[in-house]
Amino acid sequence: MRLRGFDVAAPSTLDDATVSQKLWEIVEAMSEIGLYLYGTDHSNDRELYESLVSEILLEGTLLDPDDPYTGKFCDLIGRGSEEQSEFGDRLPAHEPRPFNRGRFLPTMERRLARLANG
Repeated sequence: MRLRGFDVAAPSTLDDATVSQKLWEIVEAMSEIGLYLYGTDHSNDRELYESLVSEILLEGTLLDPDDPYTGKFCDLIGRGSEEQSEFGDRLPAHEPRPFNRGRFLPTMERRLARLANG
């Protein structure tokens, strides 16, 4: 993303309001090159921003931003370590999502529809 002129600020340099703004800028920029997030409703904006700039955006990913039919899907829930899997084979009790951001995240389907409509 930096090659496309996108500036990613260190989380520690941003207040909470700016983190939220920058987070959505990054999410939109990611979708423009075919990189999509899901499973983000368990993290607040700062936690998600920190995860993006310290892990996800540093991973090497080969994408063709000019081909809307290719993409990478990043599942943030499935990124936990075995140590974090405290439930083993048991499912935990259902809890409401602390953050309801998932329904607003860009998707490949929305990108394709936008391109089809001009």
